[in-house]
Amino acid sequence: MKRIIMFLGVVLAVVFTVVGVVRENAGEPTGDVSNGLLIIAGQSDMAKSVMTGNKIVFSADDFKKNLNLSEISSITVTSLPSTSDGCLCLGDVLVGKGQTISSENLSLLNYRAGNSKVKESEFKFKVNNSEYEMVCKLY
Repeated sequence: MKRIIMFLGVVLAVVFTVVGVVRENAGEPTGDVSNGLLIIAGQSDMAKSVMTGNKIVFSADDFKKNLNLSEISSITVTSLPSTSDGCLCLGDVLVGKGQTISSENLSLLNYRAGNSKVKESEFKFKVNNSEYEMVCKLY
């Protein structure tokens, strides 16, 4: 009997720890979204790289392939690269935090490093109006 009580105590401790980590690291889910999906989204990054000195150019296919999606209607930029790192642009116009970019315009999205010493940067986005925020690492 003592072993069963100890086992149940350990199980409850693990459950409460996992719930605490989910709330702390991934935010509270809304509606029917599972905590597991929030954790996976929080641990999945997209990456894009080019030779130093060149701008990074995106396409809708980059997002589809990296996120394993068949269709993308839009992305919404939720966090921009540090201004000392460089700039995220749509064509030649700076992208703003909260800006939504349609799938058709993703081929205009590009990142330009501030100088040749910048080796890494990132921005965050949500795809198709989802609540999952993803990170795009830029190298």
